Amino acid sequence: MIQGAPLALAGLLVAGAAQPRIANADTAPGKTTSPPDARWGSVSVELPASGTLFPAGDGAVIANSQCLICHSAGMVLTQPARTQEQWKETINKMRSAYGAPLPAEQVDPLATYLSRLSSGKAGSDIAQSNLAMAAQANSETAQGAVAADGAAIFAVRCAACHQPGGTGLPGVFPPLAGSNWVNGPDAAAVQILLHGVQGALTVNGIGYNGAMPTFGDQLSDAEIAKVLTYIRGQWGNKAGPVGAELVSAQRAASAAHAGPWNGDADLTKIK
Repeated sequence: MIQGAPLALAGLLVAGAAQPRIANADTAPGKTTSPPDARWGSVSVELPASGTLFPAGDGAVIANSQCLICHSAGMVLTQPARTQEQWKETINKMRSAYGAPLPAEQVDPLATYLSRLSSGKAGSDIAQSNLAMAAQANSETAQGAVAADGAAIFAVRCAACHQPGGTGLPGVFPPLAGSNWVNGPDAAAVQILLHGVQGALTVNGIGYNGAMPTFGDQLSDAEIAKVLTYIRGQWGNKAGPVGAELVSAQRAASAAHAGPWNGDADLTKIK
């Protein structure tokens, strides 16, 4: 599963990166800033809070599969205006310092795309949409915090990327409907949510190369069990339910593992 709303995640930063973020007393709770830059000043970094995608255009697929891992589209597009070269410098910093899994050949097209959109009307419109969606999600989470079920967790955490019908977005986010991983070994499905995934991943015979953030530090064992059980029983999936006991055991078994799983290379070894 590759995150949306609070799960929509792709970004110029990759989930699970070991580099620390620098707190800024002037930023809102839940946000951090990157180190100050002499030309741009402090740049706000917003963790996943929206499923809104980037506007259509050359480079949008890259932005949706990479930038939303850690940032909302509105946050990225309402940064101070930057040239293509400045965006390239920022993107390359994310690759070198934070381990963002962006191939070198995608840096130029992404920088060109972002330089055309940043600080424009598209960014402002998306930012407003993000605020409304975040407020609604926070309200729903508060109301259902005591007895959240799998469907509610999926709607808030997963649907923005994987879509409400589990279809995903072609070439960007893989489907959950009929997924070989959703219907595969229980342990592998649990580990995907606990630690996230990055790198080459084959879903129903189609290759993807994006990233999904970890949920092990965001969801309890019971919540992971509920959302997995929901997903494994929807859209034609016929896998069995997952219990909190299994999630707890898998969490303990992989406690020493740092960072996301490396796609097929790691997940095929988990039985």
